[in-house]
Amino acid sequence: MPAPRRNVLFIICHDSAPYFGCYGDPWARTPHIDRLAEGSLRFDRHYCHMPLCGPSRATIFTGCRPATTHRFGNLAFFPGFRERTGFATLAELLTQHGYATRSVGEVMHGREEDPPSWSAGQWHAPPLERLPEWATERGLTPVSFSHYREPESFDVMHQRVLALAEGGIDPNQEPKRWRGPAVEAGGAAALAGTPYQEEATTDAAVASLAGLAADGGSFFLGVGYDTGHLPFCAPVAYFEMHRRHVTGDGRRPAEPQLPAGAPSYAVPHSEPSQYYTMDVYDKPWRHTEEQGSELIQGHYAAMSYFDAQVGRLLDALEKTGAAEDTVVVLTTDHGYSLGEHDHFGKKTHYELDLRVPLLIRTPDSGAATATSALTEHVDIYPTICELCGVDAPAHLEGRSCAPLLANPGLPGKRAVFAEIPVAAGDIALAAPPVEGEGSPTRPTGHHGYSVRTDRYRYVRYEDRGGVTAEELYDLEVDPHETRSLADDADYADRKRKLIGLLAGGWRGAAVESPPA
Repeated sequence: MPAPRRNVLFIICHDSAPYFGCYGDPWARTPHIDRLAEGSLRFDRHYCHMPLCGPSRATIFTGCRPATTHRFGNLAFFPGFRERTGFATLAELLTQHGYATRSVGEVMHGREEDPPSWSAGQWHAPPLERLPEWATERGLTPVSFSHYREPESFDVMHQRVLALAEGGIDPNQEPKRWRGPAVEAGGAAALAGTPYQEEATTDAAVASLAGLAADGGSFFLGVGYDTGHLPFCAPVAYFEMHRRHVTGDGRRPAEPQLPAGAPSYAVPHSEPSQYYTMDVYDKPWRHTEEQGSELIQGHYAAMSYFDAQVGRLLDALEKTGAAEDTVVVLTTDHGYSLGEHDHFGKKTHYELDLRVPLLIRTPDSGAATATSALTEHVDIYPTICELCGVDAPAHLEGRSCAPLLANPGLPGKRAVFAEIPVAAGDIALAAPPVEGEGSPTRPTGHHGYSVRTDRYRYVRYEDRGGVTAEELYDLEVDPHETRSLADDADYADRKRKLIGLLAGGWRGAAVESPPA
């Protein structure tokens, strides 16, 4: 008997490891996400393939790994991918099967458009209607102001614009050099009549839910939030929830130093540099203790604000009467380090950058359950296909997690894989080279590859075919990845097996055999 045609509410935010209460994080204040988890399968070991926004979302919506998508940066992607491969995105496939599909907010990546994927179109939060006068006079891009609401934040941007102009630099050519602050606690006066774009996104999503449900057909609604990504902006009440982080008794990284034995480039320059300075990776930058506390508070405040939006979405779904026929999926594009290994941001091969929260609630779900099976972002596409009774395309490089929903104790994959381009002395990813008719291929420069099994993580850095460094971690005895064992003679045989597993790739790891 074919599976029923279920609706899908797909919720995604930016840049967060499983910093939710339902994942046991004692610092989180996420009651609505925790409520969703009460009727969901919680995936405790779910991983992305590249901890960068655009490439990660490409794997979700194409069901393909970076080696196939060829997306290694954040430039526009989906139309070119379709032209090159002929593969349909997840939303496009559902559209072809009669689903009404709609995107609200940052679902694919930023404001990236892909009309073939969406039968009911894409909605993006509008930029601020009224920019500061100095910004209008200089013709600065409105979207650069979309995160902030406080006059003090605009003052920071203004001073940086003036500094650039005095140096003979056109601010429009250097938008990252006049960022606002890394965090903003919005006050009631500044927000009056102009809430943060998260609330506008939720308003649009609630309206879309009502319309799609009223139409009576099957639907896929993707709702994406910029929350989690710098700058960390939220109303001041959410910062007050997490005041402990800046008063001395809040969260601190379990391992604040680079792992012993790891190469220096294993951890890139911290992403917040462009908000605290105007250097934009030109110079090495590491946070002060005060900045670290501010960033931790800001991230948790932003995630609590995201949680409030999730609560509104869940309530709206219930109100439509469609909840009993709807699969709810909640995830993030990739993980995020909050000071671990002297790093705030993503783009490392460590656990907090690669591990991603994933909750799936189906109409058949009962009480909260969890699985420790290894799963990956490429598995989301075939999972939704199976839950919706749609045949999965042959090109998919993941496998459905639907069996885990029925039996969370089933074994997972033998291994999960990740890769990250390395730009020496800079975290900016170089554009991949071009072959033939302009199709990008695997970068020929410095690149890091990793494989994670049930117990171990092995990382291998290569530059034009030559190995430049290796890392090996026994996550059972060293969960915070404090010391690489790549040169430890006691682990030589284990490393050899992991090298073979990485060389065999995901297809080789799919072969049923004892875990490495």
